[in-house]
Amino acid sequence: LTALLGLSEAGLPVLLAAAFAAFAEPLVAQHDALVAVFGAAGPSPRGVGNVSGHGDALPFADGSFHAAALDGTHSAALVADVVRCVRAGGRVLAAVSLALPPGVRELARDERHWVGEVLAPAIVVPLRRA
Repeated sequence: LTALLGLSEAGLPVLLAAAFAAFAEPLVAQHDALVAVFGAAGPSPRGVGNVSGHGDALPFADGSFHAAALDGTHSAALVADVVRCVRAGGRVLAAVSLALPPGVRELARDERHWVGEVLAPAIVVPLRRA
């Protein structure tokens, strides 16, 4: 998971879906990662934030996370919101049952998961004649 999410530095913020919650505590212990888990039932592991009652919108600013991991149970709206929360150049790992969302370039795929890189939004500069 560390390699797939591109966690090359300590202290990077990571967003995990409930299916990946078992990896939260090891990411904190081994990489000093700042981990938030959404959709998990019950108490969160030590040093891990648990987000509940989010629906299809997460309570995080754009680009708040370095990476995110999703299972195959999420709506297209929630997947898009997770992508919004991952910074440009960050990675998203997801089940192949989820479509690759707009703004994400596929880096790798196998029979169970795909890994994508979040692209920087296009900046349009209006041209005016003087």
